[in-house]
Amino acid sequence: MRVFELRDAILNSEYFDEEFCRELLNTIIEERARKEEIELAERKRKEEMELAQRKRKEEMEIAERKRRADFEQKMRNIEMEFETQKKLIELKGEGHLARACLDIEVSTDRGNIGNEVRSNLSSETRLKDEVEDRLKADEEAKAVEEGRKKERKYSFGRRNEIEERKTACGREYATCSRGT
Repeated sequence: MRVFELRDAILNSEYFDEEFCRELLNTIIEERARKEEIELAERKRKEEMELAQRKRKEEMEIAERKRRADFEQKMRNIEMEFETQKKLIELKGEGHLARACLDIEVSTDRGNIGNEVRSNLSSETRLKDEVEDRLKADEEAKAVEEGRKKERKYSFGRRNEIEERKTACGREYATCSRGT
């Protein structure tokens, strides 16, 4: 049998309902169109979510890089300040030592020389202590920031755990209500 003969046999059959076939075909076409629209909307929603997630991640990376750059700049500034103060102390110390050598030759008052040397040493010690305190404060700030990050991670994990429990309870409730 050929396709044309088969077609004629179906169309001429007493059981063939042309209206029903048209409605069935229209229904199939409408369902496919609806499915395609739903899939398109779902794909669009997923793409928007991925885009938002990428943006958020990029913003976080930029903020982290900026924070690191600021921290490194602070450390460089502190290091430069420390080196500058150290050089100043060395230069002042050399000047005092030169004067002290002249004073030794000229004067017999050795107590004054000892006091000058002690004051130079104590100012250098104070500067070192100040720089060490600043470094400790920066380390503490960094530790606090790390603690906050860990707390945020724990908080986020805790929220997920709570949501999972709610979902499980909802399933149990739904199962129990169907059983009764």
